[in-house]
Amino acid sequence: MVFLGSAEGFSLAEQTINTAAKQGNWVLLKNVHLAPQWLKELEKKLHSLKPHESFRLFLSTEIHPKVLFFIEIVLRPFIIWFF
Repeated sequence: MVFLGSAEGFSLAEQTINTAAKQGNWVLLKNVHLAPQWLKELEKKLHSLKPHESFRLFLSTEIHPKVLFFIEIVLRPFIIWFF
C-alpha cells in the first residue's frame, strides 16, 4: 500500500509498481486524488509495462474532476479503481 500526496509517495509508488509488475504482485495506491498531476506520468508508465499476468493495480480516490479525466485513459485490464 502506497499513500500518494508527497514526492516520496510518487517515487515509492513507481518503485513498487515496477517490482510488482515483474513479480505478479498487487499494489494499492491510496489518495490518488491528491496527485492528479502525477497521473500523466503513471499513464505513460502503464502503457510501457509488460506486466506479469497476476499483477493488479488498485487505485483509491475521492471524486475529483482531474482524476475522472484519467479514468478513461488509464483503463487497463490490471487496474481497478475505487471511489
